[in-house]
Amino acid sequence: MKKIVLSCVIALLCMFVAYQSFGQKTQGKTSKATSEQKLPVCEDAIAAAKKLNQTQADAECRTVHQCVPCQDKKTNKATCKSVTVQPTCGTAATITKDEAKDASGKNQKALPFFAEIIQSPCGNGKVSLEAVVVQDGQASFDKKSQQAYSFKWTVDGKDAGTDSEVSCIQAKEASVKVTKKNADATITLYIKPLTEVSNTAASMAPVPTVAAIYKKTGCFGLCPIYEVQFFVDGRVKWNGKMNVGTLGIKDATVDRETIAQIARTADRIKFFNMDRRYPDYQVWDAPSTVIYLNMNGKEHQVENILDAPAELKELERIFDDIIKKNGWRTSPDKANQSAQSVPDAKN
Repeated sequence: MKKIVLSCVIALLCMFVAYQSFGQKTQGKTSKATSEQKLPVCEDAIAAAKKLNQTQADAECRTVHQCVPCQDKKTNKATCKSVTVQPTCGTAATITKDEAKDASGKNQKALPFFAEIIQSPCGNGKVSLEAVVVQDGQASFDKKSQQAYSFKWTVDGKDAGTDSEVSCIQAKEASVKVTKKNADATITLYIKPLTEVSNTAASMAPVPTVAAIYKKTGCFGLCPIYEVQFFVDGRVKWNGKMNVGTLGIKDATVDRETIAQIARTADRIKFFNMDRRYPDYQVWDAPSTVIYLNMNGKEHQVENILDAPAELKELERIFDDIIKKNGWRTSPDKANQSAQSVPDAKN
């Protein structure tokens, strides 16, 4: 009798464990399915992202790139699609032509990769261009991944290097030929950079030369978007674009010692030897801090999204102190948390 009771208890326990295990698996599948169903269809998500990104691209006068989470309509699987929006400020700032060819020079209808050009303005009407490889709908900024590709830039008909990017150039037209080494597949992209008409420099820096620029870029929230330009004669221009307490353009001055301090600090922390972008991989929906310097015959720009050298904070503190001393508010006022660009503040 005891054996029968024990056997029944064991059987009941096994049934309970099996039921719990099945319930957990079912719940896991349901949760996963639910999370996937919550994602919008890729076509709709991309269209919405392009519209939203265009506002940010025009406010910052730079390319805005994002990987949009969505659900593939055919497979019903969650994925992430690369979306790049070019700004409309300045003149024709869009890719005007692209070519896809194989090793024999014939046009290909399908390639194992695609590429996009991302542009960001430097000072004095110059722009930096970066060729980004896109595979399976996602862009890669990782330098190790990019080693599988070769790059060849041409700026106004002249060779401009074989790196994935060209920094702080001024040109009417630029192109980059991107080749996947193991597939012998080539894409050539053409672009008319923003510098044909100096974007922010056209309204903020006619004369004299810009010595430094300090700016914050946006995100898909209320991240502050502003730019401060420092001129060699000591003039300073604040441009509060979005999500800041001080909107629009404000003027101020700094003494020559402040400009000299910026130059000394840059040399000491080896700013001109730093990478142009930190990190070298994409961080989705993240604001960045951009510092551009044109001093003592040296010109360089660094964009800090994440993991930049700690020494870079020394330069950022100098700029932050100047902003505070002039009373420019970098956070949106509580009464206007959804602050937008000032209509007459040119980008």
